[in-house]
Amino acid sequence: MKEYRIKKGIRILIYVLASLVISLYGGLAILIVSPFNTIAETPEEKLWLPLLFLVMVILMIIAIISISKRKVVVCENSIILFGFLRTRELKFNEIKGFNTATNPKITFLEHIGVEPIDRKKKAIVFNNMIENSSEIKAFLSSKLADLDQKKREEVEKTLEEEKQEILSNQEFGISLEEREGKLEKAKFTSYLLIGAGILVTLWTIFFPRPYEYAVIACIALPIITLIVIKFWKGLIRIDGAKNSVYPNVAYPLVAPGIALSLRVMLDFSIDNYANVWLPVVLIAIIYTGILLSFSKHLSFKKGKDIFSILSYAMFTFIYGFGTVVCTNCVFDKSNPELFSTEIINKEVNRGKYVSYYLYLAPWNHKKEIEKVSIDADLFNSVSNGQEVAIYSFKGKFDIPWFVVDKKN
Repeated sequence: MKEYRIKKGIRILIYVLASLVISLYGGLAILIVSPFNTIAETPEEKLWLPLLFLVMVILMIIAIISISKRKVVVCENSIILFGFLRTRELKFNEIKGFNTATNPKITFLEHIGVEPIDRKKKAIVFNNMIENSSEIKAFLSSKLADLDQKKREEVEKTLEEEKQEILSNQEFGISLEEREGKLEKAKFTSYLLIGAGILVTLWTIFFPRPYEYAVIACIALPIITLIVIKFWKGLIRIDGAKNSVYPNVAYPLVAPGIALSLRVMLDFSIDNYANVWLPVVLIAIIYTGILLSFSKHLSFKKGKDIFSILSYAMFTFIYGFGTVVCTNCVFDKSNPELFSTEIINKEVNRGKYVSYYLYLAPWNHKKEIEKVSIDADLFNSVSNGQEVAIYSFKGKFDIPWFVVDKKN
C-alpha cells in the first residue's frame, strides 16, 4: 500500500492563503458587529455582510480540511480516493480502465480518471496536484487499459493543426518567433479579461458600491472585450472549443449582462415596459451581428452552430435588457411625482432566497392591484391597510419606474 497526498508546497500555500482570508473576513465580520463599525452603513448591510464574510470563513476552513484529508492510496487489489466528506474505492477487477485530460489553456493541470465497469459506481478522479502523480499513472498503465488513447491522439492532432495554423498565419507576425510571442500575449490578454469579468460580476451581484460605477463596468466590459477580439484579428475567440489552442473570452461577454439583469430584478420596479423592448432588441441585433462577424466559420446548417447562434442571441438580449433598464433608472435625474396607496396584502416567498412582496391598491393611472418586490426592512415596518408613498420617476429613456417607501 502506498499513499499519495497533495504536494507539500501546494498544501502550505493553501493553508497560508486560507488562513489570511479567514483572518481578513473574520476580522471584518467582527468589526461590523462591534461599536467601531465603519464599513456597513445600512441595517441590511449590517445583517448580510457579516453573514457573507462568515460564509467565506467557512469555505476557507473547508478548503483547509479538504486539502489535509485528500489523498490517493494504491493497494495491492484496489485504488482509494480520500476526500473531504467521502471515501471512494474501486477494486482493480471492477475497473474498466483509466483516462487523462489536460485543458490546453491550463496546460500544467492534468486530470486522471479511473472508470468503473459498473456505471452505477462513481469514477475516481484526481489531478497532478497529487504528489508523484506520474508514478500513479505509470502504475495504472501497467494494470489497466488506457481508455482515451485514440481520443487523446485526435485531440493532440487538432491542437497541433490549430497551432500550426496560427504559426503559419502572417497576419499574426512576420517571423515564427513573433507569431509564437503573439499567441502567448493573446492568452495573457484573455486571462486578464476573464479575471476582470469575474471581478466585475461578483462586485455587481454581491456589493455594488458605488452603484453607478458597477453598472458602468458591467456595460463597458463586453464592449472592451469586443474591441480586443477585433484587435487580435481572430487569435482570440468567443466560441473556442474546450480543447483548443485559441484563447476564449466568452465569460466577460456573457457574465456582466447576467449581473445587470439580476440587479434589475432585485432593485427596480418598472411602471411600464413599453419603451424597453425596442432599444433592447436593437442592442441584441447589433451585438449578435458583431459576434457572428467574429465567428464566420459558424453555419446555419449544423445543429451545434445553430445552438451557438441562438445562445449569442439570448445572452445579447439579456445584456441589452440589463443595460437599458439599469441606465434608465441609475442615471435618471428627473424629479419624482409623489403618490399614496394602500397595502392590500403582504407576502413572503421562502424558496432558495427569501423574497418580500406588497400587494398595493391602484394609484395614478393604474387600474389593478400591483405586486411589488421590496426589502425586508420596509416589509417588517408596514402592515396591511397602511398607506405607503410611491415615488414615480420619468426615467432616463422615458421608461417610468417607481420606488415604494414609508409615508411620512
